[in-house]
Amino acid sequence: MTKKLLTIFIIIALVGFVVYFYVTCKPIPVKSKSEAAKDLVKTSNQEKYQIVKHKYFTLAYSEEHEQPAWVCYSLRKEQVGGEEPRSNNFVPDPLVSTQTADDIDYLKSGYDKGHMVPAADMSWSPEAMKETFYFSNMSPQFPSFNRGAWKKLEEKVRSWAVKYDSVKVFVGPVFKDNIKKIGPDSVTVPGYYYKTIVIYYHSNYEGIGFIFPNKKIVNPLVNYAVPIDNVEKYVDLDFYKYLPDAIEEKMESNINLELWGLSKTK
Repeated sequence: MTKKLLTIFIIIALVGFVVYFYVTCKPIPVKSKSEAAKDLVKTSNQEKYQIVKHKYFTLAYSEEHEQPAWVCYSLRKEQVGGEEPRSNNFVPDPLVSTQTADDIDYLKSGYDKGHMVPAADMSWSPEAMKETFYFSNMSPQFPSFNRGAWKKLEEKVRSWAVKYDSVKVFVGPVFKDNIKKIGPDSVTVPGYYYKTIVIYYHSNYEGIGFIFPNKKIVNPLVNYAVPIDNVEKYVDLDFYKYLPDAIEEKMESNINLELWGLSKTK
């Protein structure tokens, strides 16, 4: 094999490797990067998550907390504003081997079944809409939070997908300062939630993160905006390791609030 052909082969292999990690949505634990190749992702406390790959999103299911630890999906401009009606048909996830929570866990609990992947983000497809109502995509949220700040951020994400052509999202609960357990399956009510959003704009990756307490939010969204680095340290995961180190470090360490259209009044 000539040097030229060898060089071309190496470049193709590297590109394929990057695309593989981007598509599979597999974040790497910050304190145990070697676990990335496994089907179970470990956090620093050694809890195991089952990785579940649905057609339109990927999640890591926590049996201990009976909900996802993280969910990853992409949203493109042409997918926003679809006409598929909201189904409200919440069902157990057939792909979770240990079984998920169910309606009875939330019944009369006082908490909403909070979507991690919003139903409105998947209104372009009946199958995609159906997947968002699996209990593996739900987490107990205070109604005032779910229907307030959380909904506002979901609407922002859709607007960013339209403005910048596409977004990549990691979202989930933070199992710190947990509030209580609900239902026969002892579903954890998390103390916090996070979301990170990445866009590719003008030949650069730009990112922003959010950390919210699970309660009514009265302050503007910008008050809860943080660099992605902060989110990763808080949840002990490395979401965007597939990017070259220099690009990843730059994207995760700062926020361009003007780019995201955020101010103290929004």
